[in-house]
Amino acid sequence: MLVTTPHCPHCRTVKAHIEGIASSVKGVAYREVSAPEEPDLATEFKIKAAPTLLAFRDGEEVTRHVGAASAAEVERVFHAASGAITKPRSFSISAENRWFRSATGVALLVAGAALGVLWLVLLGAVFMTSGWYDRFFR
Repeated sequence: MLVTTPHCPHCRTVKAHIEGIASSVKGVAYREVSAPEEPDLATEFKIKAAPTLLAFRDGEEVTRHVGAASAAEVERVFHAASGAITKPRSFSISAENRWFRSATGVALLVAGAALGVLWLVLLGAVFMTSGWYDRFFR
C-alpha cells in the first residue's frame, strides 16, 4: 500500500518506481491511498509522512519505507510482501547518528533558551526527537 498526498513530488517518484516493478513481482497486490481523502486509514497505520510504502503478508505489516525511495528500495518492499525476503530490513539510524542528533538538539535547545529564541528551542526539540523516534515511538 502506498500512502500519498496530492502535491508530493516524492510520492509521484515512488509511484513511478512501483509501476515499473509491480508487474515483475508475482503475488503482490498494490493499492494507492490518499492520506487527505482517507484520514482514518492513515491514522490506523500510523502514517506520519508521505510517501509511506507499506508491505503486508498474511494480513500483517512486514515492512515499510517512509519518504523518497529509489527503485531498489521499492523493489525490496515488494519482495518483502511477496515472501522472497523472509527478514526485511527494519528502519533504524546508527548509534553515531542518534547521538549526533541528540547533541545537536541539546545545543540548539541551550542556545535558544540562552538567547530567548523560541524557534531555536523548538528546532532543538525536533532534532532530539528525531534521534530517538525510531527507538521509542515506532
